[in-house]
Amino acid sequence: MSLLSSRADRRAWWQQRLAPLLVRYDRELVAALRRPGDRPVRPTKVRLQTRHGRVDALLYAPEEQRCDLPVHVHLHGGAFVMRRPRMDEFVAQHLVDRLGIAVLLPDYAVAPQVRYPVAHEQVHDVLLRLSEQGPHWGLDPTRVSVGGFSSGGNLAAAAALLARDSGGPRLRALTLGVPSLDVASTWAQKAVSLPAGAQPMLGASVLELVRATYFRDPDARRQPYGSPLLAPSLSRLPPTLVVTAGLDLLREEGERFAARLDESGVAVRLHRVEGRDHYFLDPTNVAAELDLLASHLRTTLA
Repeated sequence: MSLLSSRADRRAWWQQRLAPLLVRYDRELVAALRRPGDRPVRPTKVRLQTRHGRVDALLYAPEEQRCDLPVHVHLHGGAFVMRRPRMDEFVAQHLVDRLGIAVLLPDYAVAPQVRYPVAHEQVHDVLLRLSEQGPHWGLDPTRVSVGGFSSGGNLAAAAALLARDSGGPRLRALTLGVPSLDVASTWAQKAVSLPAGAQPMLGASVLELVRATYFRDPDARRQPYGSPLLAPSLSRLPPTLVVTAGLDLLREEGERFAARLDESGVAVRLHRVEGRDHYFLDPTNVAAELDLLASHLRTTLA
């Protein structure tokens, strides 16, 4: 069967090719965060071997310190079909500048080239490889955290569950921004929780693209790593920050995940950005929201 045998696969393939044109907010947010005298951090390209082949990544670190750095692994979004780590470069720049830590942006695989669980297992393996390769890059393998936005939040939550269930690595923190945590529910089931008349940015076609490409197998959508909200237990996860947006289609699942963490005895902070949809960051609020992320990592990681 051809890689692009379905309409959904062809659509996903074109979105990958057009990602540099479709994703434009990153430059605006970098500019909004820049302070007088700031010098952009130039990333180093590194490679990590996983059970599904090599994963390239961008490593951002302060120039003046290159040993025993805590490292935060941040996973970009893009509905499991867009492949562009630099779309969240503004996160890496901000955390390096504010905390003096290292930030790793992995270039994990996406659909239609792969299906679940390839990207999920790649991310977990990246965390494992940091314990071996990290010291060569000046990183402290005992101080690692993981997080992500949207589909990257799904991968981050799953990686934390995989690390817990497989005996490592030990993570210091988990950060989830407008995360996708339940790919089993339909668009209509998710939309019930929105205010009457709301027209969420994530339309039914986006969710169906996810389900028809990366999560093509219906059984995979209900697996605990595919839909972390459905995991039987959320106990023993690292201290977690969950950020939701008031008008986002994914708001309820993020807040339910936070509630379950609290019930399980996990230290969790839930922050809702009122009046915002899925793209909850813009130049007017990005500094404040990323400072919240930095505060969480300052107390748990750095």
